[in-house]
Amino acid sequence: MSEPFSAYIALHRAARGDLEAQRTLAREALACSIGEGDFRAATEGLVFARMAASQGDNTDLGVLLQLLAVSASLAKAEGDCDDLREALSAEVVAYLSIGVDRQPEGEADLAPWLAVVVASCSPDEVELGKNLERQMVAAERVG
Repeated sequence: MSEPFSAYIALHRAARGDLEAQRTLAREALACSIGEGDFRAATEGLVFARMAASQGDNTDLGVLLQLLAVSASLAKAEGDCDDLREALSAEVVAYLSIGVDRQPEGEADLAPWLAVVVASCSPDEVELGKNLERQMVAAERVG
């Protein structure tokens, strides 16, 4: 029998690099942000989703991309600044680009999704996304 969810235990483990704790916190935040329209949950969940995705497994991109989309949607609904929505869109471009580059044989093709996202973004968002991608790849090399 698994132990009941405790945000504080998961946070403690996630802060120490525990991938499963990062995934759990990201999924919990996604459920809360979708179910309750909680913008704060979405933005906090992004931290853990980014940590999980940064460990290099494409399976973690799904939750991250969902949280980015939900965050952008909730930011728009709350009337938050265009800069935030632009940054979130650029981040989607960056993570999808990385996902396309890392995609193993036999996985569903992410390239068409990237093309759709890029087509819906402004040139500034696409350029910012490319810059973010370069920074993320450089950070991975540093370790």
